[in-house]
Amino acid sequence: KYFHAQCNFFQDGLKAVESLKPSIEKLSTDLHTIKQVQDEERKQLIQLRDILKSALQVDQKEDSQLRQSTTYSLHQPQGNKEHGTERDGSLYKKSDGIRK
Repeated sequence: KYFHAQCNFFQDGLKAVESLKPSIEKLSTDLHTIKQVQDEERKQLIQLRDILKSALQVDQKEDSQLRQSTTYSLHQPQGNKEHGTERDGSLYKKSDGIRK
């Protein structure tokens, strides 16, 4: 009796798998075509990226040539030019009460 129940269980499983086989094959072919389309799109995007990179490099070269003629530094030297730009001395800072 146990063997008969086990045999029926596995036969039902086999029937279920066989009934799903056509839909699984269809999904497999759909997945394959989608993968091919995505690979083509990826190749096109990579080509576009390379074209844009080369165009940006040309623009950056032109910008750097323009910047060399009009240089501006954010951290320009400070101080009186007659006396130099170095200072010496001590800076006294009040304590905020941390060490009281």
